[in-house]
Amino acid sequence: MSHNLLLSLALAAVATAAAPHAAQAQTQPAPAAAPWTLEACIEHARANNLQVQSAQISAEAGEIELEAAKAARYPTLSFSSGQNVSHQSAIKLINDYGEIVSDGSFSYGGSYGIGSTTSIYQGGRLRNTIRQQERRAESSRLGVEKSINDITVSIVQAYLQIMYAAETVEINRRAVSLAEQQADRARRMMDEGAVARTEVAQMLSQLGSARYDLTTAQNNLAQYKLQLKQLLELGPEAQFEVTFPEIGDDEVLRIIPSVEEVYAAAVESMPETRQAEILIEASEYAERAARAAFYPQVSLSANVSTGHQSGLGTSMGSQLGQKLNESIGLSLSVPIFNGKSARTSVRQARLNTRQAEIDSRNARKELLSTIESLHRDAVAAQANFTAAEQKLAYAEESYRLAVASFEQGKNNAVELNTEKNNYLAALSARLQAKYQSVLAARLLAFYRGEPVTL
Repeated sequence: MSHNLLLSLALAAVATAAAPHAAQAQTQPAPAAAPWTLEACIEHARANNLQVQSAQISAEAGEIELEAAKAARYPTLSFSSGQNVSHQSAIKLINDYGEIVSDGSFSYGGSYGIGSTTSIYQGGRLRNTIRQQERRAESSRLGVEKSINDITVSIVQAYLQIMYAAETVEINRRAVSLAEQQADRARRMMDEGAVARTEVAQMLSQLGSARYDLTTAQNNLAQYKLQLKQLLELGPEAQFEVTFPEIGDDEVLRIIPSVEEVYAAAVESMPETRQAEILIEASEYAERAARAAFYPQVSLSANVSTGHQSGLGTSMGSQLGQKLNESIGLSLSVPIFNGKSARTSVRQARLNTRQAEIDSRNARKELLSTIESLHRDAVAAQANFTAAEQKLAYAEESYRLAVASFEQGKNNAVELNTEKNNYLAALSARLQAKYQSVLAARLLAFYRGEPVTL
């Protein structure tokens, strides 16, 4: 799991506090939408996210392909008909009086037939093709599960981004409040002649920077909310706020399962590993189907046909019965030379099987890499959180002493601001370690097959 994501988890939630006041200002307030919990976001995204829907369409297409493969086992049945009008030139016949008796004729005819063909033996091609399509259909279904898992991870990351951002905004609010206090204190001390005007300017500069950082934090929070809203496929008109559950230190410092334990569970539960194994089986069946081209093909056919023709002095119904033709036949096709197409097809299928085996190993490798990275992040974050708490306690005390020294004229604005910035940096470091630990722990639990909750 990348640290960049967690480092970008900055800047947080004030919109939820402003929404009730905006609603009260209306004459007839519209009912406010309930804040979204993490569980509600995951459930909604699984049902509405476009990535998931695309995977579902692929799964449906796989079922259709499987149905078509099974239907190839059944006999074909077709009806054919032809209608024609013809003109036949003839030798002119003249009677004793010199009159033309005949100089040609027009005729109308029709033909009708029903034919059926069925395969008796194709070297196992149909059977193996069906089994191949069964595995592919199952792979597509697992692809839906993988897509759901992917969007679940994205939702958890985005949701914790917002929570981290909300607390970071509060840190920036605190920084503004401290800067305002320092500026007011410096003005009073300047009026009393205790500090120079440059000290006040230094404090006002810090106040301006703190307000700028707060504005940036609030904008980033709005951007993070927008990202989560887009993952949920919500339109621009939808109101969107999230809940902010308390996360205690016991949650941050929860016991971390071993890499071996999580990986063993993930191999069994994660769809990507099962999908890769199933695709190996599908490739093996495709290879067997390709070998069928080396074997003879046997098929059975049956046909019934009849027809009629005008000008024969017999009724159409009589002709249809008289010209009825029934046939049944057995055909054998033995491959002798086909330009190496069968051999090359088998070789290509064998290469596809080897590639599927490599893809399966890569899937397991990537899964292990993800779990090891999450485990490393969780262990490091817990250690950083413990250290950051100690650092914060010292930084807070150091800042308190620096304020007292400044009021007594024992240090200047630069020294005071340095201690204040150290204190705020300690707050941020503790917050970062907190959410690094929570995110890694939640995702490790997810890979163990546990539901994701806050």
